[in-house]
Amino acid sequence: MLTHLPTLKFATHLLLAYTQENFTYMTIDYSKQKDKKIIIVEKSRTIQVDIETVKYFECDGHLVFIFHTNGEQPYHYTDTIKKLELDFEGIGFLRICPKRLVNMKFIEIICSKKHEIQLNTGQCLIVSRRRWHNIKQFFSKQETKK
Repeated sequence: MLTHLPTLKFATHLLLAYTQENFTYMTIDYSKQKDKKIIIVEKSRTIQVDIETVKYFECDGHLVFIFHTNGEQPYHYTDTIKKLELDFEGIGFLRICPKRLVNMKFIEIICSKKHEIQLNTGQCLIVSRRRWHNIKQFFSKQETKK
């Protein structure tokens, strides 16, 4: 069983390199958030949530919670984090761990020592070790644009 370990490690590095390479060429356009909405259909009501008000999505199995700027309780509905990641690719959302997809325009502070990001509301979210490189790359890319 240990004989396959180097091959697995090599494949993981290739996958990470591929992911990072694709992220490098990703362009973020927050203006595309203005016209997008998520429609949540529950038993007795239908809710439209503007994407530009969404701070982050958090997934627990197939149940997705939408944390937004309206200050109310988070909305929830059934979906997958992978589908959300594909739907909102390129408009300012970045996956920071297996369970969360964050709207990058709400990030105020990044803390390299703790691998955390702080939203403009003061809330801190932990970034997984594998996704930390994407956060650093995003902010270094934003620095070069200014």
